[in-house]
Amino acid sequence: MKTNITCSIIIIAVFISILPAFAAQKYGKDDVLVVLSKSGLTIREKADMKAKVLVLAPCGALVTMEGEPAGPLFKIEGIAGRWARVTYRDVTGYAFDGFLSRLRAPEEGCTGLDGYYNDQFKSAGSPVEKIEAGEGTEEKTTGLAYSNGATIVHRQVISTGGGPERITSTYTLPGIDSVEEVFLILKLLGYIEPGFALPAKNGKAGSTPDGSTIEAAISKKE
Repeated sequence: MKTNITCSIIIIAVFISILPAFAAQKYGKDDVLVVLSKSGLTIREKADMKAKVLVLAPCGALVTMEGEPAGPLFKIEGIAGRWARVTYRDVTGYAFDGFLSRLRAPEEGCTGLDGYYNDQFKSAGSPVEKIEAGEGTEEKTTGLAYSNGATIVHRQVISTGGGPERITSTYTLPGIDSVEEVFLILKLLGYIEPGFALPAKNGKAGSTPDGSTIEAAISKKE
């Protein structure tokens, strides 16, 4: 019996509305956002990379927007964003908004997407399992739904002829403003390969510790 397993993880980011490909996050005054940079978010005195550093907001910290991001788009570590005036604790200054999101940072000890979903989102019911027999294969599907519309679907296909087992896991993450946010979460969870330039276009984005491949896809709705 063969024990080879081919695995892939597909991330589907569902936008609230159709956005142009070059759009940065659409946040406004008084929105409270989360820092998703492992090294933290530098808050400066002015909207300038050479300006005095006022404070470093750590990964997972909450910052409050003091207005809409302004100025031209620029990139840091492949992530596009603009300067935004923000407040962290009692310090107000300017920070790169590309590392800010409504998504929460993974909790300490969280090592996978399943754990992240279970930590961050409220379950909408018990897992739903379905088993179907095909020509030379048996397929088992397990689906999990969350109250915010997020879903996880694990699809396991076993060849009755002794071929390799195939596993595909599809994660739907609705309600975000940019696909870059998905890649920041993947990076924090350790899925993204070292040196990988974020964000990726649709296609291979990285690999899991067990060698599974990650593919990212974007779905937009009105």
